[in-house]
Amino acid sequence: MKNKKVLGFMMVVSLLTSFFYAYNHYSAPASQIGNIDAIMNYSMPDVIARCQKDHNYTDEDMVILEQELKKYLALSLVTKKGDLGTGMYSTDVDNLWHSFILFTKEYADFCDKYIGFFIHHAPETETVRSPERQEESRKDFQAFVKNYEETFGQEIHSIWFLDMCE
Repeated sequence: MKNKKVLGFMMVVSLLTSFFYAYNHYSAPASQIGNIDAIMNYSMPDVIARCQKDHNYTDEDMVILEQELKKYLALSLVTKKGDLGTGMYSTDVDNLWHSFILFTKEYADFCDKYIGFFIHHAPETETVRSPERQEESRKDFQAFVKNYEETFGQEIHSIWFLDMCE
């Protein structure tokens, strides 16, 4: 009988440990954690090869860009701003996204399977932003940082700030 109590206690501890890992790993709703994990584990070798060919990124650059693009796409599960997802704040991550979009069938299948809707790319056409648009963009970026850090439980990667330094 004593062994059954110990075994039961160990099972409860194991379940609680798994729960707390999932909770701390992602702060997204539990129903989305599986999709976020699937997105983060998605393999895209042809997309990466195309991006490297077009932009001369190093293998190390591609590891970062791949992870950050996947996080960006996963945030569409959390933010759900229509079919546009969330604003793009990194030229380098955007370059990988463009490469992914070139593989139209794979990209459409990815969006359908993992996101649940097609994430359209809406390129910016303004060459000069009005002060109102600059303020709106600043607020959007602050919301992006907050969503990123809450969803992934970590500080946002510096790749998202590089364009602001130029």
